[in-house]
Amino acid sequence: MRPFIGILMTHDDIEYVIPLTSPKDKHKNMKNTMDFHKINGGKWGAINFNNMFPVLHDPSVYKIIRPLKDENTYSNLLINQISWLNKTENREMVLKKAEKLYEAYVNDTLQDKIKKRCCDFKKLEKHYKEYITLTLSQK
Repeated sequence: MRPFIGILMTHDDIEYVIPLTSPKDKHKNMKNTMDFHKINGGKWGAINFNNMFPVLHDPSVYKIIRPLKDENTYSNLLINQISWLNKTENREMVLKKAEKLYEAYVNDTLQDKIKKRCCDFKKLEKHYKEYITLTLSQK
């Protein structure tokens, strides 16, 4: 299984993962927008703010990335992405951009073309809370 990389953001006590993606040819012609941001000009992939989703806080799912012989290129990409995100100004920009998109979505102030690309954050939160309630009731 390939590791999944994302950035954690907390909103109203719910943790969201903001997913990263590997570099793709289509990114070359794309610009940084409210819901998309290239990492190192796209050389190291991009951040898909529109696809962020709530997750349970579970430290057991967080792993340390080590280069693998058979996936050295991919491991290096992940290390580069993490290094970029560990820079304070980049991390702050990502979290501000995610919060801004979230607020615009739930307050219905997004342009339609951006809103259509986004996950329905309120619907995801509703199902997340239902899952939590169900899980707690089974314990």
